[in-house]
Amino acid sequence: KAVPWGYDADAEQEIYWGRFHSLTEPGRYRVVVPDIGESAPFVIANEAYHEVVTMATRAFYLQRSGIAIEDSDNSGVNHAAGHLEPAVLWDDRTTEVDVHGGWYDAGDYGRYLPTAAFAVNQLLYAYANAPEFFADDTLAIPESGNGVPDLLDEIRWELEWLLRMQREDGAVYHKITTHSYPAFSTLPGDDHAQLLL
Repeated sequence: KAVPWGYDADAEQEIYWGRFHSLTEPGRYRVVVPDIGESAPFVIANEAYHEVVTMATRAFYLQRSGIAIEDSDNSGVNHAAGHLEPAVLWDDRTTEVDVHGGWYDAGDYGRYLPTAAFAVNQLLYAYANAPEFFADDTLAIPESGNGVPDLLDEIRWELEWLLRMQREDGAVYHKITTHSYPAFSTLPGDDHAQLLL
């Protein structure tokens, strides 16, 4: 039985809340409401979220900067390493800093410390709460098979970049970007604009 949740102004409809803990038979189900319709199919199973968790965590590998991505078998993504050059300070273009690595934040190839730190935090919580989802050799990343849970390997990729973003005085740079974003179809290995810290 669904329980009324209340009116949702964004959806402009009444929302109902349902629990499925009494469903123990694995399978694909739909919620059917007479005179309203039926839901999209959903899975009841011990590993119902396995595929979406794997796809979501593999997305971080596909966003890696400074490494060639060769993922034909899984995602079809393949491109040369990009953004290996040192960055220069925004206000002192003579000072170069090696800040290779990390994850691209979006299609503009910027890498931002606040979103990186937040993502690492959330991934560490995910691992702490369900380490069995992230065993070694589950994400098909270059480090798979090294005896370390794959999610921790992926987090390490970002943490190593975060350490490169720390200044000698302990403060950290906010982001790496270019003066103008590359054209949408530019691959990482083809973007040679000066990186700025």
